[in-house]
Amino acid sequence: MPIEFDDRQNPVPLPPVIHTTPIETIGKVIPAGDALFNKATWISLGCALVLSAVWLWCCWCSFPGIPWNDTRVAPAVALHKGISIYSLANSGPVSTWIYGPLPLLVMWPAGLASNATRAIEVAGAMALASLWLKISRLPVLPNVQAYREGTYLAARMPEKIWFPLHPLVTLYSDGRFYHDLDGLCERTFAGQRPTDPHFFAHVPRQRRVSATLLPVGWGLADIAEGRLPPDNPVRTFGLWRLDGVPE
Repeated sequence: MPIEFDDRQNPVPLPPVIHTTPIETIGKVIPAGDALFNKATWISLGCALVLSAVWLWCCWCSFPGIPWNDTRVAPAVALHKGISIYSLANSGPVSTWIYGPLPLLVMWPAGLASNATRAIEVAGAMALASLWLKISRLPVLPNVQAYREGTYLAARMPEKIWFPLHPLVTLYSDGRFYHDLDGLCERTFAGQRPTDPHFFAHVPRQRRVSATLLPVGWGLADIAEGRLPPDNPVRTFGLWRLDGVPE
């Protein structure tokens, strides 16, 4: 076994060499049934695509039969023809359109149709396209930013910060299971609000701050925020609202 020498000339054995499998040979030893995209996977994907296509086709076919869709498309076509759809109190057609102009501009191509049938079909296709774009935006990674920030806050203020809606954070950082706001609300609605000794026994011993995700806030001030000293400052940290005086 090869050796090397330190500054004191004492032989130090090197760790044994680990022989790895060349990357080009890995694929040759993976069984066919373990492949990522085997036949069953492709069949499942094909069935999902077929079902999605059938569902979209059914939605497009039913689009003209819903009266509300007509009243939404008509203002866009009217705007295309130069007709104002924002009427005054005593003049102009009264329509259901009480929204801003952006949806009208999105539906503007429907006004290019030669008749009402084609216009409602074009509008239906555009509505389904927008729906498809929404549902196809799949998340890439779990949305755990709030937990990273909460873990950081809990580490900076051990047993001094309470997360009423996220007891999991302090369950790991403080090793204790504190009250959660949902349970406190249920007890209050049931007329069995915890007493002060019971309340303070299951919140951080040196609580100075309570943290909730924006824009949730508190909701029931008499349960949570009211248990802190009056006139607490409110600060923000990332996604969190902090009620209290952090050190």
